[in-house]
Amino acid sequence: MTIRTIVASAALAALVAAPASATILHVDFTIHPGNWVQAIGAGSPFGLSSDPGISGSLEVDTTDGSFAIYGFQELSAINYVTGTRTWTLADIDLWNSGVRLQNGLVGVFDIGFGDLANGPFDYFLWDALDQPTAYSAAVIGDQISTIVCNACITVSGDVWTPGAVPEPATWALMLAGFGLAGAALRRRRPSPA
Repeated sequence: MTIRTIVASAALAALVAAPASATILHVDFTIHPGNWVQAIGAGSPFGLSSDPGISGSLEVDTTDGSFAIYGFQELSAINYVTGTRTWTLADIDLWNSGVRLQNGLVGVFDIGFGDLANGPFDYFLWDALDQPTAYSAAVIGDQISTIVCNACITVSGDVWTPGAVPEPATWALMLAGFGLAGAALRRRRPSPA
């Protein structure tokens, strides 16, 4: 077996074993009660309790090539209700929203709805790329009151997590490659001088 054959076999195995990249990434998020603080005004925005639990989901189409500001991928769908307010893609502030990918998965999402200066707004961030551990925060406000929370968002779905353990297929491919390289080196016969 020649080195060329080994390299070609390893390349073919890598192509066959590589997972297909997702075209639509789906992330479910939950903003948990327990960490909310009144920042402005009295009461709670949008008829929420003073310590709300809120959940929703977002989707990103990774094949359309559309990018929001600063290289963040644009959202393709959102399902999110804050008390009496249902937020849609039309409400998203593109200057404060987007998703950044890491290894084909969502590593950061940063979403702003409404107008932070002049009207009702909702803003939240989840970041697993730029922090040692995933960082999250949320701000919800209307023209009467604003509440904020830190370290209050959990996510599931197509998300990247730091220090993930390789999948079994990756380990198998790596061990097979080492085995083939070792076998090729062992079978090499010294050429007469």
